[in-house]
Amino acid sequence: MTDREERLARYLAAQHRDQATGSPAARMELAAAAREMEEHGEDIPEAMPS
Repeated sequence: MTDREERLARYLAAQHRDQATGSPAARMELAAAAREMEEHGEDIPEAMPS
């Protein structure tokens, strides 16, 4: 897996945990993953409608 793919996988996993639990820890993990993607100039995927 490339670094980009790993960052995307971490972001998507964090997004899933945030949606599933809504916990502050999950929200912080999601924000950290989004920041990491932005730091590398990558687009953050838009949320899928539920």
